[in-house]
Amino acid sequence: MAYAVALRPPAARLSAAQAAGWTDGLPWQGWAWGAARIALIIVLTWAARAAVGALIRRLTARTGPAVKPAAVPGGGLAAGARPASRRAQRAQTVGSVARALGSFLITGTAALMVLSVLGLDLAPLLTGAGVAGLAVGIGARSLVADVLAGICVILEDQYGVGDQIDTGEARGTVVAVGLRVTVMQGEGGEIWYVRNGAVQQVANTSQGWSTVTLDIHIGYGEDAQQVEAVITAAARAMAEAAPWDGLLREPARLLGMEAVTADAVIWRLEARTAADDSEPVRRELLQRLKTACDTARIPLLAAAALAPDPAPQMPPDPGATAAASPAATPLPTTPANQNVTADAGTAARPS
Repeated sequence: MAYAVALRPPAARLSAAQAAGWTDGLPWQGWAWGAARIALIIVLTWAARAAVGALIRRLTARTGPAVKPAAVPGGGLAAGARPASRRAQRAQTVGSVARALGSFLITGTAALMVLSVLGLDLAPLLTGAGVAGLAVGIGARSLVADVLAGICVILEDQYGVGDQIDTGEARGTVVAVGLRVTVMQGEGGEIWYVRNGAVQQVANTSQGWSTVTLDIHIGYGEDAQQVEAVITAAARAMAEAAPWDGLLREPARLLGMEAVTADAVIWRLEARTAADDSEPVRRELLQRLKTACDTARIPLLAAAALAPDPAPQMPPDPGATAAASPAATPLPTTPANQNVTADAGTAARPS
């Protein structure tokens, strides 16, 4: 037995600790540790993106539904009120921008951490990225300006889908609001693509309230007190009837006589409505005034009938035109003129 042990090779007599020590200098341990760290970074990145996305969605879901605004006297919505659909749309747009920005920041940070685990020097990489970003920013400054302007438009709620806006060069209904362009549809059906950075000023006729002004032409001989009572009663009845009680901020006001002509008296009526409802309110108010005046036997006069006839244009007098022409005016007779005429006649006479 002792003879058999003596014949064993030296490697067989090594201890287990010495055998385990062989793996201390192998590179796969560092690889395994780096792969584990990278996997942990990826898992944490995914979890962070999911958590941020869920938080933003919860916030937008709470912000979306609008609280019913207080009614103003006479019915209608207060100035600056937004319907629930408009608030929900704006919340979704802001939420999508916030999710994209959060995802970009989290993913970028995770990418830098992975590069650091791989042993890459981040200083030259960040310097090169900064120079490249500066070059891209200079070359695409208009694109950057459009995107920043689009973010401001969305955050400030300058206008939204369905609003009637006027940018100076284009006017119509907003179809879509993006980070770079705003799509509008004109009154003739044309589609406008307006860069957000190119909009210097914009008029939104769908926000707040608008004023409907009517000039009512009444015969000169009608009783002024009766006319005032009939118009006021018709305006008050409209403000109390549905659905106009929700569109009018207050009952229409009769401002009084605007002008007096030889044939008629012009009364001015003014009503404040929601911006998008000015045209329906104007038509309904005209119809109610017509019905009330017909019932009270108060004749309405057309505005075109009150315009004075233009003065007739007399044809020009040929004699007066010839007399006024400088070429037809005779020169005064002077010795110098006589000499010039005689010289000209002598030169023209044949020899």
